[in-house]
Amino acid sequence: MQGGLVQRADAERLYTLGSLFYEPIWIFYRGKATVERVSELRGLRVAIGIPGGGTHVLGLAVARDNGLGEPPTTLVELGGLAAAEALIDGRIDAALYVSAIDGPAVQRLLRTPGVRMMDARRADAYVRRLPYLHKLDLPEGVVDLKAGIPPQRMTIIAVTGNLVARDELHPVAVELLLQPRARCMADPHCCTRPVSFRRRWTWNCLSTPTPSASTRSVLRCCVACCRFARGVVRAMAIHSAAAARRGGPGIRLPAKIYDWRIRSKLDGWYVEVNRIERVAAERGENAAAQLARMNEIDSRLNRVKVPKAYLAQLYTLRQHADYVRGLLLARQGEVGSS
Repeated sequence: MQGGLVQRADAERLYTLGSLFYEPIWIFYRGKATVERVSELRGLRVAIGIPGGGTHVLGLAVARDNGLGEPPTTLVELGGLAAAEALIDGRIDAALYVSAIDGPAVQRLLRTPGVRMMDARRADAYVRRLPYLHKLDLPEGVVDLKAGIPPQRMTIIAVTGNLVARDELHPVAVELLLQPRARCMADPHCCTRPVSFRRRWTWNCLSTPTPSASTRSVLRCCVACCRFARGVVRAMAIHSAAAARRGGPGIRLPAKIYDWRIRSKLDGWYVEVNRIERVAAERGENAAAQLARMNEIDSRLNRVKVPKAYLAQLYTLRQHADYVRGLLLARQGEVGSS
């Protein structure tokens, strides 16, 4: 989350786990004359990003502090490559971005003749007025040494990309989230050094509570157990793969257990159908009750699902059930006629 975007009502429920990287604020404009202050854009058409985005929020703040929020200045809600194309075509006069230095729109405008980047001459004032902003130096040629971009040392202001969590997040989860943050801070960048975020920035979110020593001990124990379990699972996978290549009992046993479970389910129905068949042949019990029981069995067999390899046994069982039902119907007809 970009610094400065959290409202006061939400700040009490959020914790910042630390800053990860800088996102510079870029202001590009057309023309040969050098623009040194944002207030010099008064009366022009300035793109400040699309509503709902971080660029739009910061663009409105910068425009308000420099008197650009009212006529004759026109604030255009346009961002991304669309704003870059509009600036190149002359449909707008300036564009504000909050983007990494390798963003496609920023790279396009940095290399377009006739489009210039504003040097933040009053960066110290912005940092004082808006505490979530930071002053950065952009050395000459840092973007492209061969093309000389930028042509001279520039000063820019930037917000930070922050790792934010809700206040109910468990301290152990906080510690786990901070591990990849350390790796992210170690990556070099054109706008910052790897050691820039060694300390945690405090902005308009509460700083996260530090886990206690006992919590850290539990975390280390959990991590060690997870690594041990991962090693056990890996060893079992290797053993299973080797057993599959050899065709040994380690791979045949699960298949035999599965086959036994499916066949025992079908055999149970066979036993019940065979019992009713013997009763029908011996004419020893009430045919109507046995027919009702047979109809119930047939209804349940229609809902039985088995793998394709066992469909033949299931259909044979259904045929046997139909045969027994026929015997019971014939016996019930004989009883009715008598």
